[in-house]
Amino acid sequence: MRTAIKLIFCLAIFFAFQAKELSAQVVNNTAGAFPAPDGLTLKGTAEVPMSLAKATERYNNYYQASPVEGWTVDNKIIVKEFGRTASLLTYRQPEVQPTPILTFPLPAYDIYPSDDRKNYLYNQDTDGKLNYRMFVWNHESKQSVALTDIGTRSVQPIWSPSGKYVAYSFSAPDTKGMEIAWQNPFKPEEKRIVFSSPYMVQAVAWSKDDRFVAVEEYVNLADMTRLWLIEPQTGKKTLLNKSEKDAFGIDDVQFSTDGKYIYLTSNSTGEFLSFERINLSTKEWTTIYKNEAADIEIARLSPDESKAAFVFNDRGVSRLVFYDLKTGKLESVSKLNPGAITNLEWSPDSKQVAFNLDYASEASSIYTVAADSSSLQITRWAHEPNKDADENLPLVERIEWQSKPDGKTIGGWMFKSKKSAAAPRAVIIEFHGGPSEESRPVLNYNDLYYLNDLDTVVIYPNVRGSRGAGKSFSLGDNGEFRANQLNDVAGLLDWIKKQPDLDANRVMLRGFSYGGYLALLAAARFPDKIAAVSAQAAPTNLATLQANDPAWRVGTSRTEFGDETNPQTKQALEKIAVPNMASNLKVPILLAHGELDTQVPASEARQLIAAVEKQSPNTPLWTVFGKPDKHGLGGVRSFYHSLLEIVFFEKYVLRRGETNK
Repeated sequence: MRTAIKLIFCLAIFFAFQAKELSAQVVNNTAGAFPAPDGLTLKGTAEVPMSLAKATERYNNYYQASPVEGWTVDNKIIVKEFGRTASLLTYRQPEVQPTPILTFPLPAYDIYPSDDRKNYLYNQDTDGKLNYRMFVWNHESKQSVALTDIGTRSVQPIWSPSGKYVAYSFSAPDTKGMEIAWQNPFKPEEKRIVFSSPYMVQAVAWSKDDRFVAVEEYVNLADMTRLWLIEPQTGKKTLLNKSEKDAFGIDDVQFSTDGKYIYLTSNSTGEFLSFERINLSTKEWTTIYKNEAADIEIARLSPDESKAAFVFNDRGVSRLVFYDLKTGKLESVSKLNPGAITNLEWSPDSKQVAFNLDYASEASSIYTVAADSSSLQITRWAHEPNKDADENLPLVERIEWQSKPDGKTIGGWMFKSKKSAAAPRAVIIEFHGGPSEESRPVLNYNDLYYLNDLDTVVIYPNVRGSRGAGKSFSLGDNGEFRANQLNDVAGLLDWIKKQPDLDANRVMLRGFSYGGYLALLAAARFPDKIAAVSAQAAPTNLATLQANDPAWRVGTSRTEFGDETNPQTKQALEKIAVPNMASNLKVPILLAHGELDTQVPASEARQLIAAVEKQSPNTPLWTVFGKPDKHGLGGVRSFYHSLLEIVFFEKYVLRRGETNK
């Protein structure tokens, strides 16, 4: 699935857990400086006051509800938690603490239970390079067996329905692209590669009889996917697209119980993902339901295959509906808050669905909705327990502006405190990563101090290349069209200038990974309109990024950014390389990077640092390098960086004009 292959790690939940532990250690004494933790190398930075650590402490007890993982056979919700290890818990009734059913005894990136929950796949970063070695652990014997070798990359496994086999994405050190491995986890020597590609690939579904595996091949992570039917026992593979050139958005692939059909969502016939069915004997595609104005971002068949639960992405807001496959009747669930629905799972008896709902003005929650048309009863099972949550949570507003010069409408989300402001508010613009992700009306809890205590608004734009606004929009930044994103940013800066309650002279750009690249690029392009920029784990030159890309990712990456081995393409990429624009970077910069990052090497930050020091030596430059951090600072180092960013923001944005040194 497209959402499952995003380059976001479950370890972020573990890091948040560690940061929460650290905040609990803050002493009552507010004097002096808050100490930088071990593992950070700082240069050019200011001290973090202990008083700031105390002031932010009240926001460190927020957390998102645990992700829904499934149901027990007696229709109880199972959730997965990550702390110092992974745990599975079950909710026996609404609004009570869940009961632990498994605390995984080993450190793991993630755990993947078989349907009978007797065996668990898990993977570990054993070589420190995010390669993730695969293991299987038996619940009864408490024993683990390694399925893959150190140095190979094994991710996104799925169990066959019988629990006898597994399929997963695999890359050996010398592999260009990715492969799909089929394996008997109880006889690890029974393993074969059943599919190879120069692009990223993922096994997404098994047929009920274990005979077939459906594989998605990502020519581009945004709406350029091929779907293959693989028969592991024979090695036969069948392309279900019309041709290899016929790639489009595909998600939520599911086999029918009888094995005759595949149900899925795709935008093969339009701009948005529709619900479709493939006849596996004829390869004929049939559109079952289509929304002309919104993606069906989630489509789940009920176990009895009488209904499907759809979640429409209505300009960033999730809308839940039930579709009757026999009558074609659609029933909308209208009383949910306008947030983002994730992790939707049907109960075994096909009577209800459970899911996570996140919304800025309602703390993170777990809900169920009865699929019975007579009630569509909504029940909240879990929510944020912080007693001050409602008071501290912000208002969120969808905003739109026109890009320049083509006038295309671009959208995003603006978060602000419920408290009134005495003067125009400063602004943080945060760009999402991907670059094909999408910002939703979901709160980043790290924003609460900015919103409530610093009277700042935070805007999350969805510039071209983002999902959620149609296929043409998501592909609108590829290759030679990357400059479209800067046009969209220019339009947003003009929009801010026209808002009487916003201060266009106090704007900071911020981003993580690709979002950090866009923040730095925009700061170099519009230095007179920006007060400061903060970027973490950010590429700075897309040509050098791809030259250092791991072999499993480079094929898909080149479809997005362009092939840097082509001289003409490389020349174009060098024109939007931030180090080559360092003479324009006159605004204060905060750069943070993990020393052991293999997705975006730390050399990306260092080449920008060298360029700024040479071409703009008077530019305030704060740098933070974390070891043993990888793609993003972790644990206590992440917590310290969040405090340091507040100090940076107060000095160079809120007090702009008083100091720029």
